[in-house]
Amino acid sequence: MGQSEANGLNDEFIDSLVERLEPVRPVRLATLCACALLLQTVFVAAAVAWVGVGSAVWARFFQLPFLVCMSVLVASAAASAWLCARQSIPGRYVGGFWKYFLPLLPLALSAVLLIAAPWGADTAQLTSYLSQGMPCTAMLAAIALPAWLISLALLRTLAPLDTLSTGLFASLSALAQSAVVLQLACSQGDAYHLALGHYLPITVLALLAAGVSSALLRGSKFKS
Repeated sequence: MGQSEANGLNDEFIDSLVERLEPVRPVRLATLCACALLLQTVFVAAAVAWVGVGSAVWARFFQLPFLVCMSVLVASAAASAWLCARQSIPGRYVGGFWKYFLPLLPLALSAVLLIAAPWGADTAQLTSYLSQGMPCTAMLAAIALPAWLISLALLRTLAPLDTLSTGLFASLSALAQSAVVLQLACSQGDAYHLALGHYLPITVLALLAAGVSSALLRGSKFKS
């Protein structure tokens, strides 16, 4: 094959590729984050309707510790969703501070409650608090599961490069929103139960789910 024939074949190949090109719409970070939060909020609202609201929860809205804990959970869910969306766009990166701060935030909240114990928890009953918290931990995971899966489905259509951190933030966002629902539904409001059954599992479950999320997100790369 001569040089001219080879050049002709290359030109034909390039032309065939050009013909199949389609315009690409730029991904808007704010729009992506808003869609992720909206989808998760829909699932959270459905979870509230399914689980119900505890009879004593309305009185807790007048308690400062309850409001602070709820605010931390909501802010953690929103910030995690934003950072997850940001990391799913090539060229957008998240600083190391946020990669450590957000996953440790529920752990810090648990530590503060265990130290302060503003609701009069008894340290001698630590074992019973752990056993009583297991149903709430299971409920936390069950409520977060649909929101986590829909987040991964959305992320698989994008191109996250750091799949581990992206999966971690997706898990954190879903679990933090699930914790909001759980705190509205749970009839127990003492510090030890909340710390060990509600908040500490957020960090533990998010770290476990991050590995699964990373594997699923890596599986979506280089697929047409």
